[in-house]
Amino acid sequence: MTVLNQALLITAIGMSLVFVAIILLWGLMELIVTVTKDKEKPEDEVVEEEVWEETPASLPAGSRQAQAAAVAVGAALNLSQTRPNALKAALAAVSAGLALQRSKAEPTQQQLPGSLPSPWQGALRARQMADNARILRRK
Repeated sequence: MTVLNQALLITAIGMSLVFVAIILLWGLMELIVTVTKDKEKPEDEVVEEEVWEETPASLPAGSRQAQAAAVAVGAALNLSQTRPNALKAALAAVSAGLALQRSKAEPTQQQLPGSLPSPWQGALRARQMADNARILRRK
């Protein structure tokens, strides 16, 4: 056996040991996951109908929400005559749209007073920007 053959044999043995170790670790991880996984009981798929929190009558007459709800309900009633599941889908879409409009109307964290960074944060950020600029300008 020549030196080159010995080197190739040692390389092949080393590579195969590495792959065997990787496969062994993968198997151990799968075993740990299956042992520690929470056993959840499969639930029967129950479709719950959403109950409207607000009816279009409780909204102001000129609001866009009331208009959108009225149009969607009219379209849903029109579709329900041809397709039985279309009414449920349209009502779900209306409730989702109303929820989206309500979430957009609520102020976000950035709009609340006091959410601006404090003066010391501004000073630290200014110093960091100056340091970064100094790094870029050096020769």
